[in-house]
Formats: sequence, structure tokens, C-alpha cells
Amino acid sequence: MRHFLLYPLSIFLFSAISYDVLAQKKAPKAVKRTFKKMYPNENDPDWRVDKNDYYESHFKKKGIHYRADFLSDGTWIETENNIKKKNFLNPS
Repeated sequence: MRHFLLYPLSIFLFSAISYDVLAQKKAPKAVKRTFKKMYPNENDPDWRVDKNDYYESHFKKKGIHYRADFLSDGTWIETENNIKKKNFLNPS
């Protein structure tokens, strides 16, 4: 019985990991082209596909981590980064 449950679980995990690895290497040319136009000095982003099927690029710019999302046709969706609490302005 244990093998009966273990086999489907291992296939699922292998498929999920393989899909993520494939996405990292296989971002569409249109996505890579838009990324290069927006961030010409970034040469090695890490690519992933998120839960919305957006292509996410993870990269650093001047030591700050960024994430940019694109549709498969190269349309830019958003770019995000984290701001440390100490860098917020103190509203008066």
C-alpha cells in the first residue's frame, strides 16, 4: 500500500520540479526581448512560471532584489522589489 501512494507522489513532484526547471531555461523569446529592453544591464535573470502563468524574472540591480512578471507574448505586467522598513518615509 505504501508503494501505491509513494509512486504517484514521486511522479507529481518530479513533474512539478521539471516544469520549473524547464521554465527557467525556456522563457519565450518575446519575454526575453522585453526584459532586455527594460533591463539592458541584467544578463542572467532566473526565470520561473508563477501560479498565474506569468514568466517571472528574478534579478539584482545595484544589490537590490527585483522580480518582473511578463505574459508569454512579452507584455510586461509588473516589477516588484522589497523595501526595508527603515527606508520608509516617516509620515508626519
